[in-house]
Amino acid sequence: MATIDKTVEIIFSGKDDVSRVMRGIRGGLSDLEGVAEAVARPLAQVANAVLAADATLAGLAAGGLALAIRAAGEFQQGFGEISTLIDASEDDLADFEQAVRQYAATSTQSWDEVQQAVYNAISAGVDYRHSLDLVAQAEKLAVAGRANLNDTTVLLVSTMNAYGASTDEAARYSDILFQTVRQGQTTIPQLAQSLAQVTGTAAGASVPFEEIAAAIATLTAAGLPTSQAITAIKAALSNILKPASQATKLAGELGIQFDAAALKSKGFSGVLADVARATGGNVDKLGQLFGSVEALNGVLILAGTGADAFRANLEAMGQSAGSTQTAFEKMAGNVDLAMQRVKNAAFSALSQIGQPFIDEFNNIADAISAVFAAVGQSFDAGSFDPLIQVVEDAARAIDSLLDDIAANLPQALEQIDWSPITDNLRNLGDALSQIFGGLDLSTTE
Repeated sequence: MATIDKTVEIIFSGKDDVSRVMRGIRGGLSDLEGVAEAVARPLAQVANAVLAADATLAGLAAGGLALAIRAAGEFQQGFGEISTLIDASEDDLADFEQAVRQYAATSTQSWDEVQQAVYNAISAGVDYRHSLDLVAQAEKLAVAGRANLNDTTVLLVSTMNAYGASTDEAARYSDILFQTVRQGQTTIPQLAQSLAQVTGTAAGASVPFEEIAAAIATLTAAGLPTSQAITAIKAALSNILKPASQATKLAGELGIQFDAAALKSKGFSGVLADVARATGGNVDKLGQLFGSVEALNGVLILAGTGADAFRANLEAMGQSAGSTQTAFEKMAGNVDLAMQRVKNAAFSALSQIGQPFIDEFNNIADAISAVFAAVGQSFDAGSFDPLIQVVEDAARAIDSLLDDIAANLPQALEQIDWSPITDNLRNLGDALSQIFGGLDLSTTE
């Protein structure tokens, strides 16, 4: 307990026991502050980490949602184009949309290619309910033949259409096309560009597709480019279907049938075999039967130097069943195709997540468009005229001021008394000279 004497002693004697005590108190408070800071700092770091994690998760969520909406929009656009070709109820269309989604999710081709292939198949006359079956076969041919899915789809569909084949025959035509690539020196894209030039004529003449394919394989293997080989075959068929008078006369003399009926009953290979046997390979006689240079060029190979290869290729076409599937299975496991399947699965998931948000996104887009439309209408109505007038007036005032300055500046500069500045500069030179004792420092001498 403090007494009066003790208080007087502290105040008047100068005995400083208080300072020691206060220093102790301050030290204790400092220690307490340090402890508090030591405890608070980790908590603050934890809080910052949580906030950063929340921001990261929010960013990821927003970015992921944006990707999902974009994926859903891309799928919707692609299928929307397909739906324009289909006359079906909403329920049937929804079922088909789901079927396309499921197929594309496990395909070795990209979503864009799958949707484009489906579009091309339906556009070419394939019933939408069977279009995925045809695209599935075209995909196998594309993988086996290292080709683009759309090229393969168009090639397969156009060939089948020429021969009036149904969708369930797609595997057979695919096998023949793949065998053509394997036996000849041609590719699926090259066939896609040129084959339709001859299939219509061949089908109309009842020439089996196997014979056309064998002829293409033989001619391209002999060195003819694909387009020239197909041109040669078409010309040869045309010469047989509509023979010139001298060809008909020579055929009678040779004892062979050389017309459309012969093509229908014996096929292209049968007619060429009769021609080769009857002419003995004589070029002049062959030239009379096949009047065009293109046709003769092909026949000299098919009925002459390449006759054995032609027969072997015909046999190969007859044994082509399953060749596409076998080649597809060998190719389907490569890394690029596996990665494409992974991408497709991810795109499928994203598009399904984003689908429910499409309508809301469209509503927002419509609202934003309406805002800008309203701004445009307000501008047209003159709502911005006062602001525009102020800006124009300010611009004119600034322009006028600058013109005045430009006009008056020369005269104003003439009225300036520069002597104080020049005098000061001369005085500065004199002062520098005095510092160095009048030495001439302009030279080293």
